Amino acid sequence: MVGVAGRSKACGTCKARRIKCSLERPQCANCIKSNRFCSGYQRERVFFVNQIRHPGTFHQQKQPDSSKASPSDGSYDDNEPASLPVEPAPLAKCNSPFWKRKQKPTQHRKVHFSPRSLTVSSPTSISALPSHRQQLLALYLDTTFPCPANYGPAPLPWINHLALLSYYPPCLASAIDALTLSHLSRLAQDRAGTLEHVSGTTLAHAHDGMVFRQQSLSAYTTGLWHLQRALWSPAEMYEDTTLAACLVLALYELLECPAGSRVGYLAHQNGAARLVQLRGPAAHREAFAHSLFVAFRNGGILRALEQHEAGCFLAEKEWCTIPWEGSEGYRKGKGEEIWDFIALTPDVLAQTDVMQRAKPVRSLCIALSVLEYCWKTEAELEMWLEGLKEAHGGVLFWPVLVDEEHRDKEYADLFPVKFEFLNLSVAITLMSYWSLLVVVYNGMFLLYQVLQTLPVDRKAVKSLGNRAPPALLKGIAVDCPPNCPCGGEPGVECLVRFDISTLPPLEHRADFMTPVRNICQSVQYCSRPEMKSLGWSCVITPLGIAVDVIKNFPWWQREMKWMLGVLKGKAIALPYLKNLWWTQDHQGSTESSGEFDDLGWSSIIATAARA
Repeated sequence: MVGVAGRSKACGTCKARRIKCSLERPQCANCIKSNRFCSGYQRERVFFVNQIRHPGTFHQQKQPDSSKASPSDGSYDDNEPASLPVEPAPLAKCNSPFWKRKQKPTQHRKVHFSPRSLTVSSPTSISALPSHRQQLLALYLDTTFPCPANYGPAPLPWINHLALLSYYPPCLASAIDALTLSHLSRLAQDRAGTLEHVSGTTLAHAHDGMVFRQQSLSAYTTGLWHLQRALWSPAEMYEDTTLAACLVLALYELLECPAGSRVGYLAHQNGAARLVQLRGPAAHREAFAHSLFVAFRNGGILRALEQHEAGCFLAEKEWCTIPWEGSEGYRKGKGEEIWDFIALTPDVLAQTDVMQRAKPVRSLCIALSVLEYCWKTEAELEMWLEGLKEAHGGVLFWPVLVDEEHRDKEYADLFPVKFEFLNLSVAITLMSYWSLLVVVYNGMFLLYQVLQTLPVDRKAVKSLGNRAPPALLKGIAVDCPPNCPCGGEPGVECLVRFDISTLPPLEHRADFMTPVRNICQSVQYCSRPEMKSLGWSCVITPLGIAVDVIKNFPWWQREMKWMLGVLKGKAIALPYLKNLWWTQDHQGSTESSGEFDDLGWSSIIATAARA
């Protein structure tokens, strides 16, 4: 639009000449006709993070007159405090439960600092030299991932491949700087929080943490700008490093959550999903690309599971096979096979969403179809578990009594036993298996309730003809018996209920709390200090799925409160969790507000309520 700033869509050459552009791509007709070089349509972009005030962020305090200190010579007024007293975090008692041992979050301490300390020339600022970046990345890996003895034999995680690269493009370099500086700020703040008395060392650590956090935010916005340029470049768009930068920035959003909402993380996840899909399955066969795909795959499936996304491309056969056909002989492990089963779940949940608004006979057909999936998946999971036991010699975990000093007095009778595993990799795999089992068993339990309570018109079943599922015809006779209340009249409804005795009995499958308890009894093992950050972070998704499944059953409220307490404790170290309903204060209510996750069978529950 002419005369309106920022509205011109013309190419750079026509814009400089102040003429109307014909808007052809990649070169406009005006430039071709006049034999001029067309500079294209890309505009320089600057990203701004809207820093909403929320727990977990620091905000610059109002400063005195800038005339007291010269910004050029770095001098300070002796009367201006560089920092004020910090409220020390009390040390946790040794007999408190393991999930309550976290120190008070540093964001609640009031730390005032000079604006000079936030500039790049601060004495504690981090240089962007490659050697410094490698050191920061090595520190991040060392404090995040456990040693091989604790983790077990497994392929190298995707982020470890970053340390092996010989060159970092600008988008990936800035993304790594943002992630590692954010992690460094947490280490400095945790160090300040563990000091019992206020001292110069305490203030120095708290001050350094804020400086590193500001620098990480600056690197993050720079990384967004470079990533946008890389995505507009045909030569860089499909590079492995571009996808890696997208995943690193998503990880930064997950750990830091600078805008106070999960919009940024979901935007990165959606962008990575589109980029992976455009690259195709064959582009993820080699070492680095394959590790990136495996890392994205789990998060992409969980995103589809949350949104009940039908037709998720990650569930297609080619995406489950081709990336493991690389030249280096990658073989899909049991931990990756379990995600093949989880990838099919969003499609099934999307089918159940139709039940809530469909006619009774249609709802009954969907219920029987989903039940068929549940029975098939349960049988395949049993075979998968036997294969996992054979691969590890039979024993995967064993129960151990919880020590008295680690028991919580309020919930001591809930989980007096904890699980010990062969290694953390086995624990993560089994928790993924139990999470899927919780969803399958709970779905079967609810579907049986719907089949027993939902009335359906016998004549509507008969009108389906050959389209009626065989299981439906077994449970409902289409012909009216003698002395039927409807009298055999065509226009009169003949309401009947499904004969549940025609289906196999649920038996132990009705007890979906068994896998829920297994997940809860695995938390203490994964939260050990030697498992580092990877250990405690791997329990969040299984606990979230378990909470979302049992929230509608009031007789499991104590177990749910225990799990919510664990998740709220993790939210101190992972601000992204504060945006999920698990960590919200509902004053006793466990209902989702609609803007949070829905990983369960809410549509089936609504259908049963309608019946």
